[in-house]
Amino acid sequence: MHETFVIGVIEQGAEAFSYHGEKHVAFAGSVVVINPGEVHTGSAASLEVGWTYRMLYPDVKRLQQATSETRQQTQILTFRSR
Repeated sequence: MHETFVIGVIEQGAEAFSYHGEKHVAFAGSVVVINPGEVHTGSAASLEVGWTYRMLYPDVKRLQQATSETRQQTQILTFRSR
């Protein structure tokens, strides 16, 4: 679990992860986004192949600020959990 958003890009291989009680696999080229405070796992889908990824952990307030600046208006982001 993280207090920030989790935004990941899978570059090579595949990532296996559990999220909301379901198992998922994200292959190369996938973008994974997890809301703040959400429990999740993350590991290589194949131990022989592994995986390469890049992750961003943007703070909620900074992401709201960036969205507001982009739209040139104040807007609060809302995210729904399943």
